[in-house]
Amino acid sequence: MHIKLKRNRLHSIDITNFYLGYWFYKLDYSHNKISEITNKLNWNVFRRDKIVGGGLVKLNANHLTHFPTPEEVGLTDVTQAFKLAFTYAYQIGDNPWHCDCRCIKYIKSVDLASRKFKGFKNNNLSCYSPPQLKGYTPDASKGNSSFYDLFICNITMKNKCPPRCYCFQQPSQKRVVVNCDLSQQWKLPTHVPDFDNLDINLSRNKIKTVEYLVYLRKTKRIDLSYNRIVYIDPLIFEIKTLTNINLSQNRMNVLDKSVLLKSPCNIAFGEIKIVCTCEMLWIKIWLERGNSQNCNRNHVKCELKSKHINAMLLSREDFCPVERNDTVIFITLPTATFLCFICFVTFMSLKYEIKLIVRKIQNRFTTTIMNSEIDFDVYISMNIENQDGTAWAIQTLNVYLEQNGLKTCIPYRDFEPGGVHVEQIYTNIIRSRFYIVVLTEDYQESQHQNIEWNHIWSSFKCEDRKNIVVINFDALDSANIYDRRLKAFCRLGYAFEFCNFDHRLLCNIRNSLNLSLRINQNTTSYSGNRSDQNINSEN
Repeated sequence: MHIKLKRNRLHSIDITNFYLGYWFYKLDYSHNKISEITNKLNWNVFRRDKIVGGGLVKLNANHLTHFPTPEEVGLTDVTQAFKLAFTYAYQIGDNPWHCDCRCIKYIKSVDLASRKFKGFKNNNLSCYSPPQLKGYTPDASKGNSSFYDLFICNITMKNKCPPRCYCFQQPSQKRVVVNCDLSQQWKLPTHVPDFDNLDINLSRNKIKTVEYLVYLRKTKRIDLSYNRIVYIDPLIFEIKTLTNINLSQNRMNVLDKSVLLKSPCNIAFGEIKIVCTCEMLWIKIWLERGNSQNCNRNHVKCELKSKHINAMLLSREDFCPVERNDTVIFITLPTATFLCFICFVTFMSLKYEIKLIVRKIQNRFTTTIMNSEIDFDVYISMNIENQDGTAWAIQTLNVYLEQNGLKTCIPYRDFEPGGVHVEQIYTNIIRSRFYIVVLTEDYQESQHQNIEWNHIWSSFKCEDRKNIVVINFDALDSANIYDRRLKAFCRLGYAFEFCNFDHRLLCNIRNSLNLSLRINQNTTSYSGNRSDQNINSEN
């Protein structure tokens, strides 16, 4: 069967006009004005048990500019287009094709199919745009990888490309580029295109602090060179997908030990000058590991006797200088070493318990001062996916606290809709006076809860006037709590057991929070009695 419709005025053609479902010789739609391939009948290849029929389809000399995506023509991916290519041959030359990242997806399939069907050969398929590709003939058999780097798809601000940045997909390199070079950025963008394998260039800006943001877990490379960085969040070095970090030409003079989590081949500090102490001895070992792997991207110099010397050239004694007295050393060194070892083991085993005990002693002599920068009295941290814990925290605990004059912050209720969740966690925790953690069995399984808890502990550790109240909602044994900080609350008995028997849980929580706040006793008594009744029924 021949169907000849060439040299007419067709402006569009439906996918069902050439996937006919039976065998034919030729469908000739050449020399028309076709600029669009539609799928108005919602044709789908998986609605048929198998692909039936085929033949030659001529679409040359039309106005086609873009290759349709597989989804637009009823296919799940390019692989299905490749399978159809072995029964349906196409002539698509002499069209003003725009060669972008969508085009390159079909090139290998077309090349393989052309070895079987003569309809693909001498197709006169060439790029009309963009200008840098005009006149080129896509041919996968040439194997010119640098040529295919030019096949990109631009990403606009509508799809989260940051202002003053240039974003595009580049399938040949399997990456999505976010180029913010020389864009006058003062901090990392709050949002970027929602893709994996991000390649972010933020060099030559004015960034001073690099904060942890969620999209960094989708990033494989980030260039922060030629900025003003003095601090970078240690959590960034824990991201496994981030395999290339360029921090050269900045103002850092302190390195966190979390750098050890990255290979020296994955980080470039360039030339950096630091104060080398005994605690920094790890930097020598880290640099030597990079040198053994032929990674010479880091040149760390230590300030020693008013000179700056390469850290790898220094000895252990240079990092840890001691004044030697042979007689004293001979007598006291073994004893001192043993005592230090005991103290070290004790401290490492009980350092969080020690911190909590010291804080409790300090709270007896510290008066909480009302701070104008505080927006909330209490920040309640809980796993909202735990229905029982969430219901009690909102319907009983939150109501009781608000009746006692405390302003509470509940993340899913008080966070700004559409905002960056991690940034709002950080901001609201800083601007809260106290913290309540509703410890359920699944609390530590949520990534957001782990981030939230890390920020709560950091704020508690840095601010002596803040306090944390842990409520052991599921009566967890300390052996079942893997976070050592939460475990310390339970081991010391500082965590309130939800299944208490004196029916004073809410009252005890209130007393733990209001270390120096003075609330009207009558109001407190009335609210406490009513809330104690609530908790009694809840228990």
